Amino acid sequence: YNAFNDYFTHMVGDGVDFHNDTRPVTNLNGVYFTEAVTTDAIRWIREQRSMKNVTKTFAYLAHESNHAPVEVPMRYIEGDCAKNIPNTSRTRLILCGMMTAVDRSLANITAVYKELGIWESTIIIMSTDNGGNTDTGGNNYPLRGNKATSYEGGVRGVGWVGGGFITIQATRMQMIHVSDWYPTIVHGIAGLPVNISADGLPALDGLDAWPSIINGTPSARNEMLLELNPNFQKSSIGQAAIRVGKWKLILGVPCSWGERTLNYSCTACVTRNGNAHSTTIPFPVPAEYTPPFCPNGWVPPPESRHAPTGPPDENCKPEQPCYFSNSSYDDGNGTWLFNIEEDPYEYHNVYSQNPDMAALLRSRIDYFVNKAIPQQHPSKDPASDPKHFNNVWTPWQGDPNPEHCADPLPPPPPACAIGAMDPTAWGKPKPTDNCPFQGWCASEGYVGPSREVSFYLDGKLMETKLANVSRKIAGMHGFVFNVPCSTWLQGEHKITTDCACLPPAQGNYTVGSLCTQPSPARATKC
Repeated sequence: YNAFNDYFTHMVGDGVDFHNDTRPVTNLNGVYFTEAVTTDAIRWIREQRSMKNVTKTFAYLAHESNHAPVEVPMRYIEGDCAKNIPNTSRTRLILCGMMTAVDRSLANITAVYKELGIWESTIIIMSTDNGGNTDTGGNNYPLRGNKATSYEGGVRGVGWVGGGFITIQATRMQMIHVSDWYPTIVHGIAGLPVNISADGLPALDGLDAWPSIINGTPSARNEMLLELNPNFQKSSIGQAAIRVGKWKLILGVPCSWGERTLNYSCTACVTRNGNAHSTTIPFPVPAEYTPPFCPNGWVPPPESRHAPTGPPDENCKPEQPCYFSNSSYDDGNGTWLFNIEEDPYEYHNVYSQNPDMAALLRSRIDYFVNKAIPQQHPSKDPASDPKHFNNVWTPWQGDPNPEHCADPLPPPPPACAIGAMDPTAWGKPKPTDNCPFQGWCASEGYVGPSREVSFYLDGKLMETKLANVSRKIAGMHGFVFNVPCSTWLQGEHKITTDCACLPPAQGNYTVGSLCTQPSPARATKC
């Protein structure tokens, strides 16, 4: 129900905001959200495949990543992220790990479709809801602007369509709006009729974009309302924006970051935002390491070592944020007209050269203003406080469990056991063999897919693999790592195993001359 959910506790403020349909999920505290929803998605896919009367399925998996708060287990940062992003760009480093976790999620789900023999008839759509927020490590360069602006960096989302069913490789630049996905999936892909006026409702705004995606034909869409605040003529933070063909018109202040007199305004352009986030995992992000903030300008990735670029018509001094000139704002009802085909990065406002085109687009905005349902911004209701509902965010008016959602659901998988190292399961190597370290990655009774486990020797990642060794009680969740005796150096060494949903388990081991079975104190001699 909220935003900024903690990825590990699944809480917002003092309440849990994690539900399976209408039922709160309270037994996965500590499990990283991306991994939790991936596990359940895989369970659902297998369950559907096991049903004899199910031949076609549709799964919608809404990852919280990449959205603040910036939190991820360290194992996703190690590797490519750590190699390519400097430690001084810590927010972006964590965000890279968050995206790596999503990428791993997709890989695991893809593997299940292939295992079940249905990959060749599967279509995967990957899409986003808006541009990245540079304030929390995102990036849209070379596009202008970021999330919560009407510039291309805020409204042009990245995405792709793939899967075993798709046999072509191509880039499509046709105009597609988020509302087009529904008729594209239902009518274009599934071949089902789309009822555009059910129960007397207005016709759908969305259009079937499948011919454009699969065949490259011209888009059926020529117009997109990008933003609409009917109070834009009077509000200093209101705005409206529309795209018609190659033209885009923005009216009012072009972003939603607050009054222009504040540092966090759409006219700010600072190398560091100077406001460290309250919670960042796995390491803190002090103010001097915070990312650049320039929602009205162009912000290259920090690793590119280029400085952020402010808007071209601003008055800027190196020691202070960059602001638009007063003439650019007028009375808060500024006008920007861009030719997106010729100027995709929105460097040039051509309003004065094309007043007739601006007037035409303005008339379309007026049309939508007249049709818009008035916005409602009710005040907070103390009765909705999660403290009234066992510290769970929940509907507080009407029936929280309507009849159509009352069917029983399978319980979520149990939380993982605490501890991954198994001191009773060490092997008995010969003097010239390996020193094996064994354990498990799931609690007894867990029936989900195998967890991923990493093995560290003195803090150095040695190997990562699935914990898919059979255990008598818990199924395929055991692991064995073999360390050759020849790699050990004299002295004490630190061993760490890190499972995908467990706190790391650690132990110290003394190295001598031979590999022998460890004592109960986990001391071994090699």
